[in-house]
Amino acid sequence: MKKVIVFLCGAFSSIIVLGVIGYFMLKDNVTMGDTPDNEEKTEQYDSETVHFKTNIEELTAEEFLKWKQKINKPTIVNFWASWCKPCIEEIPALKKYAEQNNMDLVFISADRNNEKQKKILTKQMQRLKVASSFLIKESSGTDLMNKDAVKNFTKKTGLQFEGGIPFFVILNEKGEIVSEFLGFNKEEAYQNFFDQNIKRQLIRK
Repeated sequence: MKKVIVFLCGAFSSIIVLGVIGYFMLKDNVTMGDTPDNEEKTEQYDSETVHFKTNIEELTAEEFLKWKQKINKPTIVNFWASWCKPCIEEIPALKKYAEQNNMDLVFISADRNNEKQKKILTKQMQRLKVASSFLIKESSGTDLMNKDAVKNFTKKTGLQFEGGIPFFVILNEKGEIVSEFLGFNKEEAYQNFFDQNIKRQLIRK
């Protein structure tokens, strides 16, 4: 009987340890299919934020492929959404990194393409001082996460999207893909990961 109790306690402890490890591995990105933060959430905005000008442009997979061929400097493409907390938290560090390293930064929103969601997206862009963002033109009418539209877009554009955001695509000055990965929201992580991996690959290309 004592052996059984010891075995059960050991198994339970293992489950707890695995759960904690899994949490810290996955907590910094959102899987498309998880429940999004409340779309109707409202926040207080100062006058400068409210009057910050933003632009949302619809984008198809075909248009993305054509745009990619026209770039002339290293570019970070960031797939994000107004309801994605990790996406929002990492944008300030992302903007800072792109500016410091003379890289273009392009946002593509996974929000649904309707007027209600565009208003929510605009408010987030104003708060984050994001002047421009593409919005995937294809949209799901019932899926709050818009995951099918995002998967179709990335499949048509040849991106290795596995279902989570923030999702990054790094392009060199020729528009060639040099790296694709899920994001993280710590500024030191950007510095270390980009410096050790992305810059090296950009130079190699």
